[in-house]
Amino acid sequence: MTKLRAGVMLGMALVLSACRKPAAESQPPSPEGGPAVVLPAPSKEPRYSVAVDDPDEIALLTQQLKLTQVRATRGKVYFSADASQLGRLREFGYEVTQADPEAVDYRVLRVRRRGSEEDLRSQGITIIAREKAYWVISGTLGQLRRLAGRRIPPRSDRAR
Repeated sequence: MTKLRAGVMLGMALVLSACRKPAAESQPPSPEGGPAVVLPAPSKEPRYSVAVDDPDEIALLTQQLKLTQVRATRGKVYFSADASQLGRLREFGYEVTQADPEAVDYRVLRVRRRGSEEDLRSQGITIIAREKAYWVISGTLGQLRRLAGRRIPPRSDRAR
């Protein structure tokens, strides 16, 4: 039960840290008339990963080593670290590998309904909510950039 509680607490901390918004910037209008989504520039800060399955272990590593931008997935934890933190992880016996930030950082967006759900899924995008005029989707920055650079054909079937 304590592992579950620690996992939930870590997940809540990650969600809350991801919800912090930077200062508002003016956004150019989209073709549909609303504000366009401006994805952040590709990160120049390297990300790293280690294989960890235990949520308690992830929480301890984050706390003791002061890891930043922590994101846990099944079997791996992704984070930003400096040389001293990486050295301590290696001392503890972890095999640290470098990860692509474009494949690690996720965003949730609202997009206009165009094309089919299969088009989105084929890009690796997850559909969170389906509304009449739009979808709420989730994907890595890399997936969302590929989606933004691609024209999605209008849907042929209007009935739901």
